Amino acid sequence: MNGGFGPAEPPESRLTRDQRAASSTSACRRISPEWPAPDAIATRIERWGSIDHSGCQPQEYSAMPPEQWNTPSEEEKKLAREIVRHESFTLVKVILAINALVFLCWLFLPVPFMADNFLVSWSQLAGGRVWTLVTAVFSHYLLFHLLINMIVLWSFGPLLAWLMGAREFLFFYLTAGVMGSLAHALVSNLLMDQPEQAALGASAALAGVLLLFSLTFPRAKVLFFFIIPTPAIVAALIFIGIDLWGLIMQIEANGGWPIGHGAHLGGALTGIVYFLIRGRKLKREKERRDVPDLG
Repeated sequence: MNGGFGPAEPPESRLTRDQRAASSTSACRRISPEWPAPDAIATRIERWGSIDHSGCQPQEYSAMPPEQWNTPSEEEKKLAREIVRHESFTLVKVILAINALVFLCWLFLPVPFMADNFLVSWSQLAGGRVWTLVTAVFSHYLLFHLLINMIVLWSFGPLLAWLMGAREFLFFYLTAGVMGSLAHALVSNLLMDQPEQAALGASAALAGVLLLFSLTFPRAKVLFFFIIPTPAIVAALIFIGIDLWGLIMQIEANGGWPIGHGAHLGGALTGIVYFLIRGRKLKREKERRDVPDLG
């Protein structure tokens, strides 16, 4: 931490989020120059409105609950009741609440403080802010960004958490998020020569959740772009392909969309590795609890 934040913004500067974003760069310039990364971070926030490893692909491949696209069977209704009563469902709601709380912090706390503590980049890690590997996973700067990611979590999280158990699901979720944060930092520094490129959001963790879900329920129908019913495993493969293509474009063209493709792939890889290690247990639990394939 720098400890050299400028004074808190006056109340009138908090009237709108656009005004806060516009003032973020000047606020960061008041920080001690020993660690200039927040200035670059705030500049990118001002330019893009959001810098994230969560932004894009995962929400496009999210699935609404089955009852949104067909009539649930009695078996599915019974399954839903069991999930809601389980402690793992409370965990999912707690994760949702933490994300909402951090979003409110972006609204009301000084931007330099949030940039220092809730954005992850190679510069952040080199400056000793290793906690941002975790805090960035719960951080969203835009309401739309938050809502999309939480819809994905609400759609896939409860079933997986119920099968895995609350503690194991939390460990997996955090691991996927941290691996995504680390992948973003490494890719931006080593392959793109942009160590200050910052990221935030839940999509790395959600990429892991989506991959694990698709491998456990490969025939389950998910709504591709929220419209087209697609087998989960097919949507997952398309998701990986788009992120690979996007990452290559960013490296070769030194640009592209402000999306953390490396972070998405880091989270997705975590889901694949977890399934290779614990997939048999998940399948046994699925059979023991007589969970339908959702196809």
